[in-house]
Parts: sequence; C-alpha cells; structure tokens
Amino acid sequence: MSVFLRGMNKYEMTEVNLNHIESAKLNGKSFTVAITGALTSQEVVFWKLTTPAAGSFIHWNHKILGSKASTVELWEVVDGTTGAQVTAYNVNRASANTAGLNVALGATITTTGTLIWQRLLPNAQTDAVASGLDFPMMILQTNQTYHLKVISQAAANTMSYQLNWHEATERYGR
Repeated sequence: MSVFLRGMNKYEMTEVNLNHIESAKLNGKSFTVAITGALTSQEVVFWKLTTPAAGSFIHWNHKILGSKASTVELWEVVDGTTGAQVTAYNVNRASANTAGLNVALGATITTTGTLIWQRLLPNAQTDAVASGLDFPMMILQTNQTYHLKVISQAAANTMSYQLNWHEATERYGR
C-alpha cells in the first residue's frame, strides 16, 4: 500500500510504502486482546481461537509474560468446550470493524489435534522482572479451531497474555 504525504510546500509529495501490518491497522483490520492473571502450580489456562469460515485469513502473533516457569503449547484441529468470549479491540479506534476471529478464555480440550509447537517460558530473574516469549506471526487456516494452552509450573505465577492479529482477504496480507 502506498500513501502520499504532502511535503513542505503544496507541490511536494512523498510516497510512503506501508507493510501489510501497518496497512491493516489503517484499514481497521487489526485487533488485540490483553489479559493478566495469577495462576497456581499446575493450573492450566486455555485460549480457544476459532477462525472465520471464509473471507479472511488471520495473521496472528502473541506475547506471553510470566513471573514463574510455564509451558506454552499451540494445538490445531481440536474439540472442546467454548469458554467465555473475550472482547477483541480494533487497534484503529476510529474504525467500526469487528474481529472475525473468535477468542475465548477458559475453554477445555476434549480431543487433541495437532501440536503445532511447545515452548518453555523460563523463570523470571527477579520478582520485578517477568520472563517472556514473543512468538512469530502465523497465518491460521480458515474455518479452524486452535487452542493456546498455558501450564503454570509454580504457584503465584502472574501471567500476562497479549494476542495480536490482523485479518486479510489474502494469505499474504492484502
């Protein structure tokens, strides 16, 4: 996407190329969810992500911070309970667009599918510093269910989750 900005005088124009992520933000197709909570030892938290049946490809990434060690897994093609719907906010606050990705917290898995990845979130160095993982962007399949599973390895584990995504009509962000 190209945007033209007016220069110092009315005849000067500068072309600025935006990547697909910035373009999605400007077009009101970029969303976020952020939640913080404390977990007990071996407590499991499930996020259920349900992608739209058609029309949008979800370009998704997330960041997880914790005060203690945790295991984080992403499962694809799973069955389970729905959980509680979480409100997704449009990053472009001037846009009325709503998210096509359905995000729920507190779901459970009854039938596992494919384990896409599993990572260990290590212990934080001190109580004042959180240990974190910033995950790369993934393009999720349409009409699919994913579960993000977090297992706390210690008590009094303060966790912070931030899920970010943008929705595009093509796999490559246009």
